[in-house]
Amino acid sequence: MVEGSIYIVLHFPKDFPNGINQKTEVISSLVGKATFNIFTFPDGHFQLIVQENGKIYSEFESQKVRFLSDSDCIITYIWSASQKKFEINKHCIGTILTKEVLVIPNENPAQDFNQIIDVPSSDYSTAKWEKWRNERFINLSRTIKPDRREKSELEQVGELNDVTQTLEHNYNDWLSGKEYLIINLLSLLRSLLCHKIIEKNFNHITYNPLLFRVAAFKSQSLPIYAMPVNTQIPKNILDISDNTLYHIIVNEATIERKSKVQIVMDFQEWINGEVIITFKDRNPIYYSVNDLLLESSNTIGGSHFDPDIPIKVDFLKNLSSFDMNLIKRIVSNTVQVSIFISKYLISLY
Repeated sequence: MVEGSIYIVLHFPKDFPNGINQKTEVISSLVGKATFNIFTFPDGHFQLIVQENGKIYSEFESQKVRFLSDSDCIITYIWSASQKKFEINKHCIGTILTKEVLVIPNENPAQDFNQIIDVPSSDYSTAKWEKWRNERFINLSRTIKPDRREKSELEQVGELNDVTQTLEHNYNDWLSGKEYLIINLLSLLRSLLCHKIIEKNFNHITYNPLLFRVAAFKSQSLPIYAMPVNTQIPKNILDISDNTLYHIIVNEATIERKSKVQIVMDFQEWINGEVIITFKDRNPIYYSVNDLLLESSNTIGGSHFDPDIPIKVDFLKNLSSFDMNLIKRIVSNTVQVSIFISKYLISLY
């Protein structure tokens, strides 16, 4: 791609580049047949590369950059044979030869979720999910076939303990570089978490997730922190998505509050809410952990391998942010929270 332009919205923390200890890929995305990469370095400067089949069509190394606030920023890169132009929020970024450090002020043109208005029917109380789990796993009568027996509560807690240890062991090995273990993580998370909110036939429950089942035994709430889910997207966010390559919002769950825009909600609320929202030409596409785990484990391993792959899963699989594709990023976040909650539930026995 000899010439072109890219507009993309990315989030940068105000303590950037704190935590960047080596050359780190901020994002990698396909632009037509070419690949667009942004890298950052411990000193806070950026490297932008557009390449196709190993041939670099454009490369730009910037001056050092800092941010005054946590916010989404509009990244613009325009290149041709005669020019290279890199902007953050309309501020022109100089080359690496520029010695001054450029500070991006608190303009927040890509407004964050602290301005998103909740849908009036939204209810973030953990009580509704305690009730759901109680109705699904405790009160719902089940017919046991003559050649089967029902497991005791303690047996199921023992299984949760075994799965949690296996999940933690596989996760640590995965982090050490054994990438193939993503298959195990997807399979284990599916068994712990995946479910259908409404079943067509309550005499035959399709999914019976172990973590939520054990939580029901103790009528236990599962509070976590996250940005609001199931929300309306304000016009100013859609305006920003005009002409952008992608605008990506990732809503990660935490055990402790990490941001002022996070609220308390049940873990199951987050599982079923939009954890990733991508925008392109004013069209928001939503991804939930529940859907991602089911579709990913069915198509890229864990449960079985389909001969085709959902477009949404393929898109996230090929879009990386900070050295990790978005599926792996959400899987990693979900594993961490699941391990913490599972250990807490086990400790109640």
